[in-house]
Amino acid sequence: MLRRILELAVTGLRQSVPVGGLFALGWQPAVALAVYWLESVLLAGVAVAMCYRLRAQTSRAAIAAARAEGDHACASALDAEARRAADAGVNPGDVMLFHWGSLGVFGGFFTGILVILMGNGRIEPLDWAELKDAATAMAVVVGLGFILEWVTAPRPQVALVQARVDACNSRWALLWLLGFGGTLAMALTGRPQVFFLVFAGLKATWEMWGLLTRTFGWKASPGRAPQATPRRPA
Repeated sequence: MLRRILELAVTGLRQSVPVGGLFALGWQPAVALAVYWLESVLLAGVAVAMCYRLRAQTSRAAIAAARAEGDHACASALDAEARRAADAGVNPGDVMLFHWGSLGVFGGFFTGILVILMGNGRIEPLDWAELKDAATAMAVVVGLGFILEWVTAPRPQVALVQARVDACNSRWALLWLLGFGGTLAMALTGRPQVFFLVFAGLKATWEMWGLLTRTFGWKASPGRAPQATPRRPA
C-alpha cells in the first residue's frame, strides 16, 4: 500500500510539472510539450532498468547458485519467474530499442514541426532557459520516483515490471497522438493552451486512474494476480 501511495504521489507530481509550468510560470506551450517527450524518454529508461533487474535476479547464474546451495524451492521459483518474464515480453533490449528508437523518431518529427512553425511565425522562438528549467524539473521528479521504486521494490516481480512497460506503451500512444494531431491543431487554431489543457487532462486521467483503483481497491485490477517474490535465505 505504501509503495502505491508513493507511486500515486510521484505520478501526480509528474503531471504537475508541465501543467504548472505552463499556467503558473508562463512556459511556452512548445516547452511544456517537449517536457512530455522527455518524460517518456526518462520513464522508458526506468522501465528498461527494471527489466534488467528482473533479468539479473532470475538469471541462469542465480538459479544455479540457488541449486548449488541446496535451495531447490528457491531455484524452482526463480525458474518459474524467468519463464513468466519471457512470456510477458519484458526483455530489456527489446523495450529499449522500441521505445528509445521510436521516441527518437518522434523527437525528430516534433523538432521539424516546431522549426517550420517558428519560421512561419506561427509560434514564438523557443526559450532555451525555460526548456532547461523544465527538463531539470522533470528529470528530478522521475529520478525521485525511480529511487523510491528501487527502495520499496528491491526485487521487482514480473507483474510490476510489466506494468511499467505497459505504462510506457500507453504513454507512447498518447504522445504520438499529440505529435500527429496536437502540434498542428495548436498552430491552426492559435490557441495552444486550450489543446494543451485537454491533452494534459487526458494524460493525467489515463495514467492515474489505474493507480487509484489498485491503491484504494475501487475495483479488481485486471490481468495478473500478484505472485510471491522468490527470496534467498539469509
